[in-house]
Formats: sequence, C-alpha cells, structure tokens
Amino acid sequence: MTRLSDAQARLERAFSRLEKASGNAQTMGQPLDSGGDDAVTGDDFELLRARYDKLHGVTRKISDRLDAAVGRMKTALDG
Repeated sequence: MTRLSDAQARLERAFSRLEKASGNAQTMGQPLDSGGDDAVTGDDFELLRARYDKLHGVTRKISDRLDAAVGRMKTALDG
C-alpha cells in the first residue's frame, strides 16, 4: 500500500470507530421515562454538565485530529 492508501484506510477505521462511539453515546444519552416530571435536580444538573463537558472535550480532540488528517491528505495529494 502507498502512504495515501494507508492514510485513507486509517481514516476509514477512525470514522467507523467514531460512528460506533456516537451510537453508544446516543444510546447512553436517551432520557429515562420520569413519569412526566421533567424537573432536574441540582445534582442531576451537575452530573449532566460534567458529562457534557467531557463529551465536548472528546469531540474537540476528534475534530482537531480529523482536520489534521485531512490537511495531511491534501498535502500528500498536492505534493
């Protein structure tokens, strides 16, 4: 395989892992049936905020890594 083929294969595997992780996160993030009471307690809010912050950090890292991979692929194609 060429370097470009290797990079494309790694990118495809990364996308597959991202899709799997996204599916798991969606399943975990489904709201529980609260019997019509949608009030969020302070503790629940803090827990949700912490999960959001963690996921936001992870998605930022993934986005940065994908941007870098795309940049390297563009450079390889142009060079």
